[in-house]
Amino acid sequence: MKPLVSVLIPSYQVENFISRCLDSVLAQTYDSLEICIADDGSTDGTLDVVRTYVCERSVPITVEALSHKGVSYARQRLVEMSRGEYLFFLDSDDYIDPRTIEVLMGIAAAHNADVVQCAMERTDMNCSPPIDCGSPNPHIYNSRMQGMTAYLSASTPMRCMLAAKLYRREVLLGIQFPVGKIHEDEATIHKILDRAQVTACTALPLYHYFSNPGSIMKGRFSYKRYDALDVFRGKVEYCWQAGYYSFAKLWSLYYCVTCVKLYQATLEEFGPDDSHLPWLKERFHAAAEYYISTGLADDDFTSALRRQAKDLSVWSMPKFFDTAATFFRISETSGEVRRLLSQWPQIPHKEDELMKKLTIIIPVYNNPQELRMTIDSVLGSDFPLDDIEIIIADDGSSVDMKAVADEYTVRIDIRHFWQEDKGFRPGQARNMGIRAAKGEVCVFLDCGVIVTRGCLSEHWRLYQQNGPKVVTIGYIYGNDLTSDLQEMRDIIDNNTPDEAADIMHEKGMLDGRERDYVVGSELYRWQAPWIVLWSLHFSVPTEFMRENNVWFDDFFCTWGCEDNDFGIQLSQHGTKYVLGRDARAIHYPAEKRSYDRLHTEPDFRAGWMKNREYLKEKWAGNELVQLWINKGGMAIKALPLLPEEEA
Repeated sequence: MKPLVSVLIPSYQVENFISRCLDSVLAQTYDSLEICIADDGSTDGTLDVVRTYVCERSVPITVEALSHKGVSYARQRLVEMSRGEYLFFLDSDDYIDPRTIEVLMGIAAAHNADVVQCAMERTDMNCSPPIDCGSPNPHIYNSRMQGMTAYLSASTPMRCMLAAKLYRREVLLGIQFPVGKIHEDEATIHKILDRAQVTACTALPLYHYFSNPGSIMKGRFSYKRYDALDVFRGKVEYCWQAGYYSFAKLWSLYYCVTCVKLYQATLEEFGPDDSHLPWLKERFHAAAEYYISTGLADDDFTSALRRQAKDLSVWSMPKFFDTAATFFRISETSGEVRRLLSQWPQIPHKEDELMKKLTIIIPVYNNPQELRMTIDSVLGSDFPLDDIEIIIADDGSSVDMKAVADEYTVRIDIRHFWQEDKGFRPGQARNMGIRAAKGEVCVFLDCGVIVTRGCLSEHWRLYQQNGPKVVTIGYIYGNDLTSDLQEMRDIIDNNTPDEAADIMHEKGMLDGRERDYVVGSELYRWQAPWIVLWSLHFSVPTEFMRENNVWFDDFFCTWGCEDNDFGIQLSQHGTKYVLGRDARAIHYPAEKRSYDRLHTEPDFRAGWMKNREYLKEKWAGNELVQLWINKGGMAIKALPLLPEEEA
């Protein structure tokens, strides 16, 4: 049976174009299709036209009428609505050649590609002659590195548009489109391509891009266009954090270009007294000085940038894409890009041997004392320190957490990575650690988790025993939700980690998940073992996460559920969960338990509820997730254990 392809169409005020778009999908030669339409609150006759297509069609058509929240929200809903193994975005005023899906699916199947792009042809015609598809001649990028290089270098046909690309479903799971903002293509495409192990690109112009004068980007200039600055700043930050250093520098130049374009458009639309003009000039100046400091600009280019800074109303910079292509050719010839990409300071090549056995990933935020506790306990481990690295994943601390890390550099391999403070984002911080890891196994410890002497050795032993798909759930004393917080602090402060663990065991200050383990400690036989994946202490083999594109979902920006979501992803890829009772650790108590805050702080609880609703929507097709969300943990624990032969 052919894989199902979902064609995803966001619509808004396109009653004159939507029929042409739908007819082009219904004319496809590939016969395993569904059409999903999310209408963004159209007030014209768009929905009336769409509904005439729903009945008596050979291709299933699903329509959802939304309130007007923008195209990003519509795209998000389309992914959630769809059932296909592959997804294809088609804008509602565009149309496609009859063989588009057949050709792209053929390329995907032949090369096991995660993303396949065809060329876009701009048109103002209502139809185009059929294309000879006999020789698609795709260019294949056989690794994440090659695909990202093709896109980020701006020197290949690989472009930023979400449309005109076929996606394997997995690369879009968890991607968050920037609701309420435009430029959603640029905000997300690099994150999607960075998940693709194989990307393909054909020059066949199968996608017909209609020049609609009523589209968002063709309309009158507004301050919404300033969203582009956030987008390109985000792209620079992403490249920097992910180790694409050369391209972080290159795309900082595009930030400069965008500042100039916005300055000139604002000047033309609103005049010289507009308050945004000095603001845009300041941002250009900062970005230009940063780009100059990278050393990528020669003397002539540096002079051009500084001339531009004096007067943004007159264009004086070289064109970005010409500059990017020239930079890429020169740098590749000189070896700079090749050297940067071959070294991957933060992301080792898949084929490279990992240099350590264990990577300890510790997310931090303004908590230096707790960080010292965790690092000190690692230094007291019986596992060889030469085989360990520590990654401090800083979620935007204002306290100098790097200085704390630097205190330990002579004793252990330790690195510090920082992301801007945009609220509660420990999941994204952990992703920095996964990307940067040089160890075979990533051990995740929350700041303030204190490991016993044999804890890390037990993680390694269970990995050796159970293989490359093992998820080890470490044990945490003092997380039982009832023990006195001050008593636990006194025990920890006045004893070694092993002594404290023994005392807490005797006093019944156990892991809060003991109430779950009563149904059986053979987690690999549980139908939903991810309910006990708490991010404060567990381990996963590094390459397993990278190869299967398992990351913490960047939707979560308040406490709760991001670790369960991560665990669900792991289960989807066939992991074996094991309970490491001898991988003992202690959680140094915070001033107030998170579970107590759920009952006393309305805003805290609201954030948790928001996360639960998102989890419910994201995993709408997963019966176990739905059971857990709707009926709770007791319903999950009531399920029978899997037989040994099926576990």
